[in-house]
Amino acid sequence: MNKPKYVIVVGIDYSMASERALDEALTLASTKHGVHLHVVNVRGAVDEHATSAEAPAPLPPWRYWAAELREYVARKVAAFPGHRRRRALPARPHSPTHGRPGS
Repeated sequence: MNKPKYVIVVGIDYSMASERALDEALTLASTKHGVHLHVVNVRGAVDEHATSAEAPAPLPPWRYWAAELREYVARKVAAFPGHRRRRALPARPHSPTHGRPGS
């Protein structure tokens, strides 16, 4: 009989609150076996700095966001105590605004 996996999902918007959420998720993941940690990048649909009179700035391609998220998660995992004992955690970015990559 297979053991059920322990799944943790954490949303990242690069705020202090999401940084804390990722830290807590890493801490919890380090206490479990068979953990699947999913890090989701949450972004708005338009440039939040554009005024209503301006056209919104074009969004960068999702590959840019995916690379940014992978680098961010890699830095957080590397800074996490005991990271060398655990394998690297993959990050699969998904944008709730634009759907899954490639769509």
